[in-house]
Amino acid sequence: MSHRFDPSKSKKLRSEERQQALPMAKLLPLMNIQETDLIADVGAGNGYFTIPMAERARHVYAVDIEDQMLTELKAYAEEARASNITLILSGLEQITLTEHQVHKIVVAFVMHEIDDMDQAFAEFRRILKPGGTIFFYEWEATATESGPPLEIRLPSDAFARTIESYGFTTTLHVLNDGHYMVEALKT
Repeated sequence: MSHRFDPSKSKKLRSEERQQALPMAKLLPLMNIQETDLIADVGAGNGYFTIPMAERARHVYAVDIEDQMLTELKAYAEEARASNITLILSGLEQITLTEHQVHKIVVAFVMHEIDDMDQAFAEFRRILKPGGTIFFYEWEATATESGPPLEIRLPSDAFARTIESYGFTTTLHVLNDGHYMVEALKT
């Protein structure tokens, strides 16, 4: 059964509620984005993370499986005059980036939708430069008014251990009662 986000609800991704719960002013410093960074935003949606990252990075590759999301992202990027974004229509099974192409990967609220973790992590390792970092944003496995069903959420401690099992060193950042970020350094 697919747990993929419904693109018809894309307005939620840029809502005032989301901006208050996950303010970019708080999240961007955690990612330590450098002006030389090449970043893959995997599951980019309509660009909530992509566009602010593009303001700081050299280039952002916005990867999403839904064409509608990328169409919306393109419009938002044009509005923001962000010309350093490449849109990539792709799932996680075979991301059309070359080996060791990016310094950082952002995977925001996607991993709870993934059926094949082995394949996803194989792709992340393939496209990430040695010493690169992945930033996984997820819903904590607690009941909240919004978000995916509780039974598919990934508990932060268990998810950090899963990431470590794929050869990453992790640091857990609790963002608020319902969200966390795991910083994963490729070793």
